[in-house]
Amino acid sequence: MAQDAATSYTKMAPVDQYLMADRDAEIALARSAVPESIARDAEVQVLARHGFETAVKGKNGFRVYRGTGVDFRARS
Repeated sequence: MAQDAATSYTKMAPVDQYLMADRDAEIALARSAVPESIARDAEVQVLARHGFETAVKGKNGFRVYRGTGVDFRARS
């Protein structure tokens, strides 16, 4: 059943539920979202307790990260 578009969540799940234990797997997941020609030199960001952080410094101006569906900047 599709979620009603008017549904509003006043509280998000704890950040621990969004973290991946395997950092290399998260890097691979982020890179898998774009063509290899871009991914190989892109900056890769991974989710940490206080938001996204750079895991791999990029060289081509692109940034990749895995989606979570949550805006962690809005966390209080």
